[in-house]
Amino acid sequence: MPPADVITLTLLHPLQSTPIQSWTFDQETQVSIGRSTDNHVVLYSAVVSRHHVELCYENSVWEVVSLGANGTYMDNHRVTRSPLKDGSVFRLARSGPNLQVSIPALFSAPLGRNSSSPLPPPSAKSSSPPSAKVPLSSQSLGVSHPQSASSDAFALASERISKILEGDEMAVVSGELLFDTQTGQPLKAIHSVGAYQILKPLGYGPMGMTHLVWHKGQTFVIKQLHEKWGRNPQVAAAFQTQFRSLQPLQHPGIPQVIDVLELDGQQTVVMEMVYGQSLAELIASKGRISQAEAIALTLEVCDVLNALHNAPSPIVHGDLHPRHLLRRQVLRSGQEIVLIDFGLSRWQGWEAGLPCASKGYVGPELLQPPPTAAGDVYALGATLAFLLTGQDPKNFYGTPENGERFRPEAMQGLEATAVVRLIQDMTNPNPAFRPSASAIAQMLRQII
Repeated sequence: MPPADVITLTLLHPLQSTPIQSWTFDQETQVSIGRSTDNHVVLYSAVVSRHHVELCYENSVWEVVSLGANGTYMDNHRVTRSPLKDGSVFRLARSGPNLQVSIPALFSAPLGRNSSSPLPPPSAKSSSPPSAKVPLSSQSLGVSHPQSASSDAFALASERISKILEGDEMAVVSGELLFDTQTGQPLKAIHSVGAYQILKPLGYGPMGMTHLVWHKGQTFVIKQLHEKWGRNPQVAAAFQTQFRSLQPLQHPGIPQVIDVLELDGQQTVVMEMVYGQSLAELIASKGRISQAEAIALTLEVCDVLNALHNAPSPIVHGDLHPRHLLRRQVLRSGQEIVLIDFGLSRWQGWEAGLPCASKGYVGPELLQPPPTAAGDVYALGATLAFLLTGQDPKNFYGTPENGERFRPEAMQGLEATAVVRLIQDMTNPNPAFRPSASAIAQMLRQII
């Protein structure tokens, strides 16, 4: 029988109620939640207070005590202090993160208890050192490396959630709800591929399709070749080789490849599902960001590229673009940025390539295969320009008379000319003169 004070908290996806991460505490009578790093559970959001909530165990009952300036909500009602039962969901502020509670039924709140009694809240500081509170397991939720949730992606998601809670978008969101908020189980499946339940299409391309799937209590992404390509031995072999090359790379900035197999006659790869906002969406909603923030994000991308380009079988992404760079909602091993959409990735030197990369982000040599690591560096230079200016890199190309090369010197309002010189080097028309990802990281640290 579990200890009387055992409690498990599950962070839910802000729109789809998908389980993201869990924390289990079995020796605590107080669990603190907030933005400050001295909490047991650390959640960053613009609407979350430094010490926002305490969960207190008294008289065989767990209760939630609200401490934050923006309040705590259960069933869309603001509460000061409220008993909890197994399956209860509470939200930090009206538009903040949702947390679901799992506790033994024997120790749930008794029926009839006042859900908003004005009892004085206890101190926001836990009686035990937070370092002793380590989440025991979140593998059941599909998180390979459990970490404290610490990301400002929730602040950005909160803007849309605020609008949803205030009215018009609720019907749309309810149509997008994929999981039961009490059980965490899928509400419906479109159909199945092998043992995987397909919940939602994520994208279709000329070569294949991508779906969100459910399998043994976890969400994954599966990518499949279209049938006509899967029957082509050369394409099928290339598909398997490219993802098997990614599979050994246990880097937090690269989605984990779970399996490469054939399902229902189609070439299939099963990958980690990454929740987050793309850098393209970030700039669209926020505009240009500071040089310090842009450099911090770029340094993380450099680390990802360094892992890819120096893998045992070096890999070139081939379509590095702000829409393919996500800020994780839950950090993994301290990494915020993750590079997604490896549909065009290929091991370095592969001649039979598809047209790759996006206009404005593509080095001239990538118009013809084979792709090289220098092509990813070029795209990263254009991405850094996009973050610093909020403008499409196509705006900074010269005219045909002056040479159609990328011209970062045309960018206005930059804080350091050293950044301009670095972007010039990264987008040099001759790939032989572009610095490596590791060299770029060294130069960026000097600029900081």
